[in-house]
Amino acid sequence: MQESHVQATVICAKSQGLQIRIGSGGHDYEGLSYVSEIPFVVLDMFNLRSKTVSYGFPAGAYPTLGVGEHFSGGGYGNLMRKYGLAVDNIFDGRLVDVNGTILNRESMGEDLFWAIRGGGGGSFGVSIHGRSNWVFNVPRTLNRASTDTVYQWQQVAQKLREDLFIRVMIQVVNGSHEGVEKTIRVSFLGFLVGPTSRLTEIVSDNFPRLGLQPKDCRG
Repeated sequence: MQESHVQATVICAKSQGLQIRIGSGGHDYEGLSYVSEIPFVVLDMFNLRSKTVSYGFPAGAYPTLGVGEHFSGGGYGNLMRKYGLAVDNIFDGRLVDVNGTILNRESMGEDLFWAIRGGGGGSFGVSIHGRSNWVFNVPRTLNRASTDTVYQWQQVAQKLREDLFIRVMIQVVNGSHEGVEKTIRVSFLGFLVGPTSRLTEIVSDNFPRLGLQPKDCRG
């Protein structure tokens, strides 16, 4: 898909009185990117041009979240303690407006540029361009020990180094033992800008109850 395809879709939909639902990665709990009560077309940005891995930025933590959705939602991610939100690091962008015109930061103006960085997806136009390590995952089923681990995380999370981010996910899962249909799984997911040796040392010193081991880490 090229930028001209996006322009053509916007212009055609406007001329025919159709709503546009914009999809980026499919991470939409309310279905706003693919559901409407009136006639509409879906503009799926998944295959926009090509994807290259050249530079890093403070991104999110879910593989189903597209870049457009990530930026328009503010950009929470594993590096936000050190670098802030993703939108704090965007200095330019390209947007197709309701008339099919491609705008950059200069032509759209500072008010619109401010709005597209956290104002919500599909609200102001179609975002087509934005300019702008070690991870661990330790799951625990809910028992007294893991409850104490969550409590300790609550006490130390805000005191950890800025280059270390740890978040907790609490989920209902199928039980692994006979007679136990459901249980609660607590997952500690973290990210450090640095080597594994430093990660395990920092976590052991500040959050020993987690019991992090080198085998829990991946790059």
